[in-house]
Amino acid sequence: MGRAIALDLLDSTEVEKVAVADLARQKLKDLQSEANNEKLSTRMIDVARESKLVDLIRKFDIVTNALPHSFSVAADRAAIRAGVSVVDLSFEDEHMQLDAAARKARVAVIPGSTRAHQHTDGLCIRAI
Repeated sequence: MGRAIALDLLDSTEVEKVAVADLARQKLKDLQSEANNEKLSTRMIDVARESKLVDLIRKFDIVTNALPHSFSVAADRAAIRAGVSVVDLSFEDEHMQLDAAARKARVAVIPGSTRAHQHTDGLCIRAI
């Protein structure tokens, strides 16, 4: 899913830069080759190293989290610590416990975005 999201973002004229981080060097190289787009940058990172992840996230306006479920909530916590809003493809019950920290950091955490297509109209109406 992360690869598809990156490619979609790269196609957008409204997006200036897309950075993809992964531990798998070959996946990053394959994405660079497939995308062949100067807007794309890649970085190797072990998301289990929270302080490194927070430092990386701080460099961006928003994060899309397409990590496996086992890393999802921890990565969202890192985004909150970095002061950056995050859209997460997965949803875990533990996501509900992030609300107070996200509000305090003045960021949005949007878990379960793969299910969001059912609520798009409502979200758009609220955004207007």
